[in-house]
Amino acid sequence: MANTFSYNYKPMDYKTAQKQVSGQVDPLFNRAIQGINQQKYQSDVQAGQVAAARGLGHSGLAADQLNKIAIGAQGQIGDLNAQRASQLAQMSNDLMWRDKEFGMQDRAQKYNEFNSDRGYNYQVGRDKVGDSQWDKTYNRGVYESNRNYKRGAYESDRSYKRGAYESDRNYKRGAYESDRENTWRKYTYNTMSASDKANLDWNKKQYGEDAAWRMYEMKYNGEIAKEGF
Repeated sequence: MANTFSYNYKPMDYKTAQKQVSGQVDPLFNRAIQGINQQKYQSDVQAGQVAAARGLGHSGLAADQLNKIAIGAQGQIGDLNAQRASQLAQMSNDLMWRDKEFGMQDRAQKYNEFNSDRGYNYQVGRDKVGDSQWDKTYNRGVYESNRNYKRGAYESDRSYKRGAYESDRNYKRGAYESDRENTWRKYTYNTMSASDKANLDWNKKQYGEDAAWRMYEMKYNGEIAKEGF
């Protein structure tokens, strides 16, 4: 690829633009001229019929009326010609400007593509130079990753075993404490007085098992304190 950017653009000239626009304007203009001629013909026929009905078919008045109709038709055609020329010029200039804008946009797009291709080729060259360095870095990273993985696996396994041991010990301790408390509650319930049983059962219904026993313990400990034990 060349190192410099070049772009060949041939702008549209006025003659070319006018030719293209004429292909759009002239059919409409010609139909309008035909309409004026048809209207003139109908007016001529109508004027002749009126003059003949009045016995003036070959009079100067009839000729004057036909002349006025012809002058009016020529005036309309002249107005259409002026409109055609003005519209043709405006549309031709617009077409030239659009062609110029397209050329500028096309040039900008091709310039961007040129820079993109040049940047791509430059990057390819840098990639080739850096391939060996990347391979070294990648291999070093794989080694470090494997070492860190093994270290992490060891620490994770040790932490898991420690957690399992603590969890099992806590579970056994909790089970032991719960069993001991249940044994004490059974013994205490079997040996307490009837009024204490009734009061405890009523508290169980109102506040639940544990709350009822805590209330009993508070009362029991209070009674012991009063007796001076």
